[in-house]
Amino acid sequence: MPTLRFTARIRNGGSAPLGLQVEPWGEYYRIEPGAFADIQAEGPGLDAGEGSGLLKIEHAPELVTVYAWSGAMFTVVGAEPAPWPEK
Repeated sequence: MPTLRFTARIRNGGSAPLGLQVEPWGEYYRIEPGAFADIQAEGPGLDAGEGSGLLKIEHAPELVTVYAWSGAMFTVVGAEPAPWPEK
């Protein structure tokens, strides 16, 4: 089975910190204004089942959520882990 590798760059073009949530692990990172984070994903290829090889990215005003496919692992470069913000 081939291994797929992807990098998605998330840039914060706003004036306030942007949250980055990585699922299914529930990890939270903060991207400062003008900065970016690279999400590097690696996992089993397209023949590994439904949704394999797909990164799902959802964007809201203060939060970007990235979902991995089954069996994939993430590395986040350019953003440090942060505590979840108070609601």
